[in-house]
Amino acid sequence: MDGFAFEASLPASLTHLELGDNHIRSLPASFLLNLPNLVSLNLEANSLKALPPFSAEHKALETLYLSNNRLTELPPSIGFLVV
Repeated sequence: MDGFAFEASLPASLTHLELGDNHIRSLPASFLLNLPNLVSLNLEANSLKALPPFSAEHKALETLYLSNNRLTELPPSIGFLVV
């Protein structure tokens, strides 16, 4: 699965998103932009090679599941998640 047609319909108030084990290969760069209240994001057991950028607005994110993907590096912006 490449990209998401439902991306624009995700409410900004969303706090938990479970996308594990969905054969996702890529995420659009804008995927996280409208989800500032996300507390938990599960992307494990997909085929991701890269992650979209994170921003300082993602300070609510506490849990990020990424195991069992094909990631070779993390975006530098992931440092915004450090508490």
